[in-house]
Amino acid sequence: MQYPTYQKRSPLNASDLNALVDALKRARVLPGVGIKLTETLNGTVVSLKPTRSGGAAASEKRPWDIINMRGEGEPDDEGKYNSYKAEVWPGTVAGLLPSNLFADGELASFTVPATLQKWKAKCLTDGKQITSVQIVIDASDPPVQRIVPSALPAEAWVLFGLTFEGIVYRTLGPGNPSVTFNQAVVIDKTEAPLPGVPGVDRWYQILFQ
Repeated sequence: MQYPTYQKRSPLNASDLNALVDALKRARVLPGVGIKLTETLNGTVVSLKPTRSGGAAASEKRPWDIINMRGEGEPDDEGKYNSYKAEVWPGTVAGLLPSNLFADGELASFTVPATLQKWKAKCLTDGKQITSVQIVIDASDPPVQRIVPSALPAEAWVLFGLTFEGIVYRTLGPGNPSVTFNQAVVIDKTEAPLPGVPGVDRWYQILFQ
């Protein structure tokens, strides 16, 4: 849309003013993602729906959302930042909050480089159940879980998001990860059998759903 322009101290005639009025009449707010327009006799109501980082069109925050992604320092000539800061909307694993999720009663901020970063929950066990959860962010893949005999693995990892140059990608669906234990019974004489069960070994791994 072209708007009329005027020079300082230049005279205004009827055609100039009419061009300005016509430009204003053509002005419109276009609906889009997160924007709802309701036209009434008294004008148009614009309703804005907040969006998550990365431009996702959902307004509600879900467990393990990476939120408030913002650049740190000064951007370069292309408007890109070297690092970003964000928070994680609270989520639990087996009913446990990550130990580093809060700082001084508020959501803790995590600073990451602009390169591809993997946001993970590291879960530690005592061999029988998950005892603690901690958020770990780096460029490495989560360790592959190995099944172990006679007890749960000492640790297991949940990948819940990725970030790259300020854009957030979800890898975990709505809800908190629930935990089940997978048990495989193997007849194997190389491992000491469980008490009362000669020749039978039980191997365990943790499954997140």
